[in-house]
Amino acid sequence: MIELQLDCDRAQATLVEQLVRAFSGAIEQQALRAGALLPSVHQLAQAERLSTFTVTEAYGRLVSMGLVVVRRGSGYRVAARAPAAHKRAVAWQPPSLTATWLLSDVFADHSVPIKAGCGWLPNEWVSESGLHHALRSISRVPAARMADYGHPYGFAPLRERIAEQLDRYSLPADPAANVLLTAGATQALDLIVRTLLRPGDTVLVEDPGYCNLLQNPTGATFDMAVAFHLLQIAECYGLWCGSWKTM
Repeated sequence: MIELQLDCDRAQATLVEQLVRAFSGAIEQQALRAGALLPSVHQLAQAERLSTFTVTEAYGRLVSMGLVVVRRGSGYRVAARAPAAHKRAVAWQPPSLTATWLLSDVFADHSVPIKAGCGWLPNEWVSESGLHHALRSISRVPAARMADYGHPYGFAPLRERIAEQLDRYSLPADPAANVLLTAGATQALDLIVRTLLRPGDTVLVEDPGYCNLLQNPTGATFDMAVAFHLLQIAECYGLWCGSWKTM
């Protein structure tokens, strides 16, 4: 890792600009050679006592300048140097803050254990033995059944199980008519929006919220008391009220 000398008073340049200048200089001087792995966003932020958003923006600028590449699972690395005959000066342009840029940036750094705004469970919540058992069970399923799309409402035994759980909370549901399985929270939210909303409708959401739906890089959750109060407000004013949860 290169030695950074950051001016926290930001008298001459912002912290983002200082980071970009330090790394680009090290790359040009070959103190950081092609293929060198840069510190993760979390590691650099912790080492230099910076915000992860500051480091992420600086790395994003280095990527847009062609000095750094980012690949899923391998982090940020110094890009291969182009042959001298093909080099040309290219002025840095800020990236377009589109949904594509946001989603790739949110999911790029795998050193962060919990992704704010994402539907992933923390590693310690994942039942590894349970997943292995499920994979072994799937391997015994006939190939013809695995290749079939199945019922459009979803796997019947699972829908029945969900209906049983709902009944425990005095929420009767017919698994054949009232329970629909989706391929994740994003599809469920998309169906809800398309079914219940019309152009001009007002929707209340958390801020920050779910990045896949709202293009927001952070997220939040509320406790049971707040959720119950929200349901009371929705009932009082006749509002539709929904939430999402990764199973």
